[in-house]
Amino acid sequence: MRALYAGIAVCLLSWSGLAQQDLLPELAGEAGKYKAKVAELERLRGAAVAQAARPYVSALDGIEKAATARGEVAVVAAAVKEREAARAGALEESLSDALPKARLQSARKALQAALKRVAKESAGRRKQADAEYLRALAALQAKAASNPELAQQVAAEKAALLAGAAGAASAEAGGGAEKGKAPRGKNVVVNGDFEKVGEDGKPEGWFVNGGVIWEKENENVFVRFPMKHIIYDGTERFRSVRQSVNCPENAKVVSLSARLRTENCSVSPSKKKPNVPSAVISFKGKDGKIVSYTSVYWDGRNNVWRTLQRDEAVPKDTAEIQVEVLDGHCSGQIDFDDIEVTFR
Repeated sequence: MRALYAGIAVCLLSWSGLAQQDLLPELAGEAGKYKAKVAELERLRGAAVAQAARPYVSALDGIEKAATARGEVAVVAAAVKEREAARAGALEESLSDALPKARLQSARKALQAALKRVAKESAGRRKQADAEYLRALAALQAKAASNPELAQQVAAEKAALLAGAAGAASAEAGGGAEKGKAPRGKNVVVNGDFEKVGEDGKPEGWFVNGGVIWEKENENVFVRFPMKHIIYDGTERFRSVRQSVNCPENAKVVSLSARLRTENCSVSPSKKKPNVPSAVISFKGKDGKIVSYTSVYWDGRNNVWRTLQRDEAVPKDTAEIQVEVLDGHCSGQIDFDDIEVTFR
């Protein structure tokens, strides 16, 4: 259930493939309308998940309160984790052994059924939005014969759109190497889960820029950008970790995925971009110059882990990519984990 729902929800988070670049006016209008429609679909999905999860979350709150009074730490931890998963619409298939099945199983089954309905309805609406955008791209493609730059941008948008649709279809059908996930290649990011920490206290494979710490929670290690004060004129540097990876020859599509959790975070007033927590891929040519970007970024929700993912067409002649995880000049507690980049 969790893998299926996450696969569909992930595709709902993917916005226009070239949204981070300067689009030509002919394409910018259509891309903007598509982006707004996808954002509204995600808002509706989130509201539906929250409504469906409310009874189950209430039951978990009661169990956590009673366990806290009795000093049952394992039960409290399991209840907190289960509540986060319920609110995110990403329940595991089975209930934790630490939680009372007799009290929760009925409400949990009802929530799982509701989440499947929400996922199916959301996927249907997204398919319709994708189809409308694809028709608009096809019309633009026919007009772009005399404009190579427009033709290239439209082709990149189309490739990213079709790649995302294929991932959603595979997730919905339960295909791929792992149930509910689209087939993906090898993760090229070194130590993307941040589990390997060197003697200097920094994660192996990553260059660290600014005040970053590595937190351990329930045996899981992740990168944390802690609270800080924002300089409103935008002069404060952001904090990040980054690494560079060679781009395979003939790679057509790159997939970027990251887990993110925030607390007391809001859009930064900084004049510098990006102004939200993000994981970014910079595409570099053989001369080392950056030719374009793609990213996954904070969706405005706090206090729950969720997975952000997007597929992007690889620009022609890309020789190297830089993978960077950054705080977006934002205050608040910002946690990143499980950074994955795969090519196909």
